[in-house]
Amino acid sequence: MGNTYCLGYRGYIYLNIGPDWPLNLFMGLILAAINAFFIFVMAPRVVFELKCIGFFIYFGCIVSYSITALKNPGIILTPWELELEEGNKEEKMCKDCDVYTEEGSEHCFECGICIKGYDHHCPLSGKCIGSGNIFAFYSFLAFIFSGLVYFSVWFIITINELGS
Repeated sequence: MGNTYCLGYRGYIYLNIGPDWPLNLFMGLILAAINAFFIFVMAPRVVFELKCIGFFIYFGCIVSYSITALKNPGIILTPWELELEEGNKEEKMCKDCDVYTEEGSEHCFECGICIKGYDHHCPLSGKCIGSGNIFAFYSFLAFIFSGLVYFSVWFIITINELGS
C-alpha cells in the first residue's frame, strides 16, 4: 500500500512497515545495545528491586517500540463511493488514494497512504503515527524517559559508591 509494506488478510492489516524501514533496523540495534548495557553493566551493580524496575523499563521500551513500528497506524482501506446527491463531498475524498477520509485523517506523502487520526510521520519508527499506533508510541516515549531517569539514578548511585 503506497510506499509501505503490509501483511494483511481479508481486509485487515496485521503488520505494516513504513518506507523508512532501515531506520527501524538502526533503532532496533540501538535498543539492543542499551539493553545489553543494562544487563551486563548496570544490573550487576544494583539491588534486586532496582534490577526488576530496570528490566521492566527496558523490556517495555523494546515492546512498545516494536508495536509502534509494526502495527497498522490506521491505514484507510475503504474506497470512496460516489454519492449522487449534491454537496461538497469531494473535499473529503483523497485525490491520491481515492479513499473517503474522515475528520482528523490525512494523506502522508512519505508513506503514500491516508491515515486515520494522523499525528505525524515519525522517521524513528519508520512510518506514520496515527490512531492505530499512537498509544504504543506514547508508551515508547514514556519508557524512554523512564529509562533516562533510571540511568541517571544508577549513575548517581555508582558515582557515590566509587567515591566511598
